[in-house]
Amino acid sequence: MFDFRVEFPRLKTPIALIIDDPAPYVNHLYYLKKYLNPKYPAYYEEFKTIPNDFLEDFISVVKKWSVKGKFSVIPNPAGQGYLDEGLRGYPKEGVERWVRLVKDEVAPLFDITPEMITHTNAVDLKTGELLPMHEQTWASQQTAETLTPYIAKALETLKKLGFETNGVTSPGAFGIDVEAEYARAVLNAVKRVYGAGLAWYFLKVDERSYVVYPRLAYLDKYRGEAVVSIVSGNDDVIWNTMTPESRKSWSRKRLLEYADYY
Repeated sequence: MFDFRVEFPRLKTPIALIIDDPAPYVNHLYYLKKYLNPKYPAYYEEFKTIPNDFLEDFISVVKKWSVKGKFSVIPNPAGQGYLDEGLRGYPKEGVERWVRLVKDEVAPLFDITPEMITHTNAVDLKTGELLPMHEQTWASQQTAETLTPYIAKALETLKKLGFETNGVTSPGAFGIDVEAEYARAVLNAVKRVYGAGLAWYFLKVDERSYVVYPRLAYLDKYRGEAVVSIVSGNDDVIWNTMTPESRKSWSRKRLLEYADYY
């Protein structure tokens, strides 16, 4: 039996905002429908591009209210190119500005993680070609040995951009079918890229418990190594703003109802 206990900072339950999927310009839903499943809903194609202004608006809100949490940076958004090299079809200066804003304005408040490599198609690391399957589908067939270089590639890209992290976010349900292997791979990749012996990942959701504790996925107390599963305490309530029809039904009153619930 492990002799450990979970203690929250200052013995209080922390509140953290989990932001998934960010990337300069690229709307991953658009490319999911284009590359992987043309039967996805029509609203996936509503916006191909997300302007940098959206990030600027987000920054103004979190700075005003001192919000903290986790913020993803997709290393190779929808397979359009690695951020340190530029994105096909998008202005280089805009990509660089987006990265700079995240480094200077978001990173002081949020932990930055990759959300694996593309958040759409899996990538063949040897050829650089996109595979005809979701990243999470590919991951479900892998082992720690094959997952490690994939996760390391994501971390290496962020490191080139000047970010430091010892955690990752799981695109879709990446790794959930092989979670023990996945946890070991996260640790191996973090050790390889950053030399850290403590790693963590976002994967699961628990919207029913009043207090959601982090869960120990792996521990080697003799080596001083551990992997922690950070569990989200709520579901993605704002997913319902994806369609024009649903956005019309949103109001301040409805937002406050969700805030009170969580």
